[in-house]
Amino acid sequence: MIEIDDRIGSKDLIRFFSPEEAQLCRLQYGDAAFSALQGDDAWYIGIERKRLMDLVRSILSGRLSAGQLPGMQAYYHVLNLVVEGVWRQCPETGILQTLRGSWTDIQIGRQSLLATSFWSMLNTLTFLGGLHIVNTHSSKETATWIKTAEKWWNSDKHRSHEAAKHTKFSTAPLMKPSLMRRIAVELPGIGVDRSKAVEKHFLTVYDMISSTDRRTWCEIEGIGRKTADKIVKAITEISGGSCDERYSGNDEKRV
Repeated sequence: MIEIDDRIGSKDLIRFFSPEEAQLCRLQYGDAAFSALQGDDAWYIGIERKRLMDLVRSILSGRLSAGQLPGMQAYYHVLNLVVEGVWRQCPETGILQTLRGSWTDIQIGRQSLLATSFWSMLNTLTFLGGLHIVNTHSSKETATWIKTAEKWWNSDKHRSHEAAKHTKFSTAPLMKPSLMRRIAVELPGIGVDRSKAVEKHFLTVYDMISSTDRRTWCEIEGIGRKTADKIVKAITEISGGSCDERYSGNDEKRV
């Protein structure tokens, strides 16, 4: 089942899906998501959808790199960015243009944006941010791509990649966040950035979820006494007072 975020900017996609294909829900990050079974593991595939102008603004403002992208990196195994829009490089000026009846220069304030600068931004998101970038021309095309991606991930009949087995290139996803970070990010006051520090501090997932000593949490950079108290309280409430009873010890050691 495909999950579509129920907020403005995402929920309009649901009209292109049948009730059996997708449902509205509140996603912590991204506009759409679905699960895929890879061997014995269940992977969570995240999709961020942006229209062309919104993407340009979010990159230039830092909103994408500072908030949305780190959140998705910690939450999803595979990240996808679907960009809706039509663009080109102006043959005469090199300025990035979009099609609005005719080709029109894209401007941020009074400044035009060079196509080479835009492509450089996309390269950074791809090579350093781990995003798989897809371009569509409409909301309907975006929905169709999401359906295709979900079917691809949940099919065991992939064939088009077989030639790559004989090359030096890898078809493995660029990112797979650890179980420890995915759990840590849900604790009060942790968030994406502090989850990295938590992962460095604890040896195993069990060590983390059984730690009810405030002093231990205060040793982690960025975590003060008040945050530590909230974390300990949350762990105690979830465990019902005994982590050992709820956790059998089949923990994942951090690599």
